[in-house]
Amino acid sequence: MNDIRYAIRQLLSSPAFSVVALLTLALGIGVNGALFSIVNSILFRPPGYADPATLVDVYETSPGFRYSTTSYPNYRDVRDQNSVFSGVALYQLQTLGFSRGDQTKSVWAEVVSGNYFSVLQVPVAIGRAFDPKEHDVAGAPAVVVLSHGFWTREFGADPRVIGTTVRLNGSPFQVLGVAPPEFRGMVRGLIAEVFVPAAATPRVFPGSTFLEARGNHNSFMRARLKPGVTPEQAASNLTAVAAALAKVYPESNDGQTFVVVPTSKVTLNPAVDGAVAGVSLGLLVVPGLVLLIACANLATLFLTRAAGRRREIAVRMALGASRGQVVRQLLAESMVLSIGGGLVGLLICAWLASVLVRFQPPIGIPLSLDVVIDWHVLLFTGLVAIGTGVVFGLVPALRASRPDLHADLREGSRGSAARSRLRSGLVAVQLAVSVVLLVGSALSLRGLQGAAAVDMGFAPAGAATLMFDPQQQGFDGPRSQAFIRQLIERLRALPGVVAVTATTRPPLNLNVNTNVVVAEGAEPTGGHYPEIQRAQVASDYFRTIGATLAAGREFSDHDQADQPQVVVVNEAAAELLWPGRNPLGRRISGRAPTVWREVVGVVKNIKVMTVGEKPTPQIFFPLYQSFDSPIVVIARTTGNPATLSATMRSTLKTLDGSMPVMSTGVLSDQVGTALFPARLAAMLLTVLGAAGLAIAAIGLYGIIAQGVVARTRELGIRIALGAPPSAVRRMVLREGMALAAIGLGVGLGLSALASRALATWLYGVSPYDPVAFLAGPAVLAAVAAAASLIPARRATRVDPVTALRAE
Repeated sequence: MNDIRYAIRQLLSSPAFSVVALLTLALGIGVNGALFSIVNSILFRPPGYADPATLVDVYETSPGFRYSTTSYPNYRDVRDQNSVFSGVALYQLQTLGFSRGDQTKSVWAEVVSGNYFSVLQVPVAIGRAFDPKEHDVAGAPAVVVLSHGFWTREFGADPRVIGTTVRLNGSPFQVLGVAPPEFRGMVRGLIAEVFVPAAATPRVFPGSTFLEARGNHNSFMRARLKPGVTPEQAASNLTAVAAALAKVYPESNDGQTFVVVPTSKVTLNPAVDGAVAGVSLGLLVVPGLVLLIACANLATLFLTRAAGRRREIAVRMALGASRGQVVRQLLAESMVLSIGGGLVGLLICAWLASVLVRFQPPIGIPLSLDVVIDWHVLLFTGLVAIGTGVVFGLVPALRASRPDLHADLREGSRGSAARSRLRSGLVAVQLAVSVVLLVGSALSLRGLQGAAAVDMGFAPAGAATLMFDPQQQGFDGPRSQAFIRQLIERLRALPGVVAVTATTRPPLNLNVNTNVVVAEGAEPTGGHYPEIQRAQVASDYFRTIGATLAAGREFSDHDQADQPQVVVVNEAAAELLWPGRNPLGRRISGRAPTVWREVVGVVKNIKVMTVGEKPTPQIFFPLYQSFDSPIVVIARTTGNPATLSATMRSTLKTLDGSMPVMSTGVLSDQVGTALFPARLAAMLLTVLGAAGLAIAAIGLYGIIAQGVVARTRELGIRIALGAPPSAVRRMVLREGMALAAIGLGVGLGLSALASRALATWLYGVSPYDPVAFLAGPAVLAAVAAAASLIPARRATRVDPVTALRAE
C-alpha cells in the first residue's frame, strides 16, 4: 500500500506525463475492448439454452458441400428412426411480414419444429411453448412465440399480449408465449424476433411445398444426445438411417449421409467457422499491434523517467532497499497507470461498443448483435490492462533497479549506453510494427484499386434497386406474380427509365442458391451430378443489368408457366455441362428428370458472389416459370439512380401502401457489399496504421531529443572545436535514421509474412506488391526524418559556454 500511495503521488507530481500516458493506454485498451465485445457477442456469449454439452448439430452431406442443410421430410425421418437422441429439433431463418393494425414491417423469424423449446430446454417467460403433439401435426393451429426483446419493444412488456392476435404474412396468428430474455435464437449475430411452428408454414407461405419436398434443403437440425451416447455413436447410427433413406428415396437421397458435430464446436457452420475465427482474430490483432506500439512507447518514457531518478534509486538501495523492493515500487507506478487506463478504457469500450452495434454494414442482412459489457469483456479488459502494465513497466523497473551506486550517487551523472540501447530497441520495435500496418494498409488500398479494373460481367452504374417480398403481405404465388408485373409496367412508364426487370438474386449476392443439374445425355462425373448456382429472373434482365449475351436470346414476357420450359446458362456452366459443344437447344433437368428445360441463351460470365471469384457456373430460370421470393426489382435510367430508387418505393406504395419494403438502393451497392470486407480492412489498417506511426514518431522524436540533452556537453565541445552546424545536424539525423532503418528492415520481413493474410481481398494484386512494399517504408522514412530533424536542428543551437559549464 505504501508503494501504491507513493506511485500515485509520483504520477500526480508529473501531471502532463500521467495524462498523456493514461489517455494513450485508455484509447488502446478501449478500442481493443470494444472490438472484443463484438467478437464476444458472436463467439462466447452463453447460448441461452440448457446443457449445451449434450447437444449436437446434424448436417447432410452433398457432393459439393459436407455440412449442408436438410429438408423437413428428412428431419422427420431422422427424428423418428434414430435410437441415440432424446429429441431432434429443426429450425430455419426467415423474414416475415409482421402486422398490427395497418402497418406491416419485416421481422426475423425462426420456423421451428414443435419440440424446439423442449429439446433445447428453454422455458418461456410467460405463456407456454409449442407442444409437439399439438403443433407438429397437419392443420396445426396458427400460433407464435415472441422473443423477449420483441415483446418489450413492440408490446411494452404487457403480459396481456398472451392470446391476442397478430398477422404474419397477412395471416392471423395467436400469441402463445414469450421466450426468456437470455435466449436470442439459434443463429449467432442475429436475434430472432418471433418463433413459428413449421407445421404452420402453409399459412405464411401459401402453396409452399416445404413440408413435403424432400429435395428442399433449407433447414438445420440440432439434437440432444441420450445419456451415455457419444457423438461418434450418434454418427454411426445416422449412417444406417441415411442408407435406409437412400433405398426408399433414391431420387433425393442417393449418396447422401449425415454428419454429427458437437454444438459446442459450431459457431455458424463448420465449413466457415475457421474463417469466422480467423476474421475475429484479425479483428483483435490489428488494434492489438497499435496497443503494442503504445506499450513500447510508454516503456521508453518510463525508461527515460527512471533515468532521471537514478540518484533517488541509488540512495534507496544504499540505505538498504532490496532490488525486489525497488522493482515493486517502480512496477506499482506502471500498474496504477494501467489500471487507471483500464477503467477509463472501459468507458471508451462501452461507448465504442454502442456505436459499433448501431453500425450496419452494406451486406443486405440487418445484423442484430446483442453487445453487452459482460464478465467476458470485463475479464478481457482487465487482463489487457494488467498485461500492458507489466509489458511497459517491468523492463524499465528491472533496468532501473541495477544502478551503479558509485556513479549514480554523484550529482549530475549521465546514463549508460546500455540504457540508451534498450530505449533505442523499443523505438525500433515501434517502427517495425508501424511498417507492418503501413504495408498492410497500402496492400488493401491497392487491392481496392485492382477491384475497379475487374470485369464484373455487368454494368452496375445507372441502375436502381427495390427489394420486397409479396408473401409478407399474404400474397400467394399467382397474386405475387401479378403484382410484380403491374409494378414493372408502372416503372417502365416512368420518364428516363430505359429497362426494368426483377430477380431473386442480383449479381454479387451472398445467398447460396444451387440446383443439382442433369444435362441430357451426360453421365455424372464421379457418380455425382454438379450443383450449379441459380437465379430466377424476369424478361429484359441481362439488358437491364448491362450483361452481354454470347449466343441465343434472353427471356421475354412470353416465357410464362404455360409455355415451354427454358433456361439461360452462362459460359462457365456451358463449358461444365457441354465442354467444347454448342449448348443452344440442349436440355437440362433436376436430379429426378421430370421437367426438361431447353437452353435458349448463353450469357457471358457474371460475378455471382465475390469480385475475386473464378468464373462460376450459373443457370438462370424465368421468374414466372420458377417463382420464388423475395424479389429485387432493377430499373436502369438515364438520370440519377438514387432518385429513381425513391420513386420506385413510392410507386410500390401506390400499388399497396402496406407492402413492407426490405431495402432500396442502387445496383452499385452490390459491388459495395462484395467489397465491404476489403474496404473495412483498408480502413482499419489505414486508421490504426496512422495512429501507430504517430505514436512511433513521437517515440523516435523523444529518444533523439533525450539523446541530444544527454550529449549537451559533447555537442558543446564539438562546436567549440569548430564542428560546422551541418555536421552536427547530420550526426544526430544519422542516429535517428539508423533506428528507422533497423525498424524498416525488421518490419519488411514481418510484412512479407503477414501479407498473405490479406490475399483474399487483393484483386489482381500480389501479396508482395512492390508498390505497397515501397509506399509503406517511404512514408515511414519521411516521418522518421521529420521526427529526427527537429532534435537535430536543436543540437546545432547548443551554446558551447553553457554546455561546458553544465558539469
